[in-house]
Amino acid sequence: MVRGVINDIIGLDPTSIKIERIHRLGFGKRPRPIVAKFNDDRDRDRIRFKSYEEDVKKALKEKNLGYIVW
Repeated sequence: MVRGVINDIIGLDPTSIKIERIHRLGFGKRPRPIVAKFNDDRDRDRIRFKSYEEDVKKALKEKNLGYIVW
């Protein structure tokens, strides 16, 4: 799911991004946020800065997705 969002919505190549670990927060029936820790801070920053672009921000909001940078 995380790689799909990176590819489809943010528009970066997910094969070049190394993810150390991914967690889901909370429990229960409500939607739970996903937290991803990247191996390289530059990958994290590229995703974060790209998510500030208006078209990407709008696409994330339409799909009810946000992000947490770890």
